[in-house]
Amino acid sequence: MPYGLVVSLSIVFSVAAAFSFVAAASLIGWRKRRSAFATFVVVALLLRAPGFVTEIAWLGDRTPEWAGPMLALRALDAICALLFLYVFPTGTFVPRRAAVLWSIWAAWVVGTLATPSVNPALNLDQWWAEVTVSLLALTGLAAQVYRYRVASTPRERLQTKWIVYGLAAYVLVFAVQQLVPVFAPTVRGPGAARLWYRLIGDTANDAAAMLVPVTIAVAILRAKLLGIDLIINRTIVYVGVTAALAAVFAGASNAVQYVLGQLTGHGSDAVSIVLAMLVAAAFAPVKSYVQRVVDRRMARAQPRA
Repeated sequence: MPYGLVVSLSIVFSVAAAFSFVAAASLIGWRKRRSAFATFVVVALLLRAPGFVTEIAWLGDRTPEWAGPMLALRALDAICALLFLYVFPTGTFVPRRAAVLWSIWAAWVVGTLATPSVNPALNLDQWWAEVTVSLLALTGLAAQVYRYRVASTPRERLQTKWIVYGLAAYVLVFAVQQLVPVFAPTVRGPGAARLWYRLIGDTANDAAAMLVPVTIAVAILRAKLLGIDLIINRTIVYVGVTAALAAVFAGASNAVQYVLGQLTGHGSDAVSIVLAMLVAAAFAPVKSYVQRVVDRRMARAQPRA
């Protein structure tokens, strides 16, 4: 893919992501202006929006008078984001021990504002900060699943389904983006690898992030009117089948090319083409099988919901 196109897509997605958070916050604030919890959601969405616009981050880095406010904004965003995961949709911590974990996180972020080098929310270029933030994000997603299974009313379960759908996409993409440098240290240093990692990773992160404000708005305003089960069903089927077949193709292609390399001294493009055709032909029957399995599982779970 041409470098210029990747840069353009990255800019478009970052602006669109920021706009989606502002738009969702405006809609929720207008429709639920008398709800205290909705007000918190609006604040959390608005705090997240500036993080997608690189120029705002540069403002804090290059303008001394803006450095303090920008650090405070990023810290509040990190605190409110985790709080949202732990308390949506009722405003109470479920499970209760999540309050302890969030309090430790908030104290850590606030207490180290003056020393960003040990503040995970302000120092995401370090591996330990990436791992910390990724694990906390996953605990927030786990808290939503726990709430759904243990403590939610039927309406709250509908809301949680929407939230978990959007958050799962965003949190997983974000976690992968943050963990890649841990397992591929070459993307940390200067060079093309770091540049492509940042451009592609940020674009994927922005695209996934746009699901979050959309699903939050639907969960708060229209959870009963829009069905989420079919969307979840199709997502599991198509994403699961595509990922599985891609893994099979990659594994088979590498194995065959290795064997050919040992026997003949070189690989074969024709073999890769044949494998690709076989994988493409397998998509329909594999998809049908996975669809039946997912349908049965969701039908079994429906009475409990």
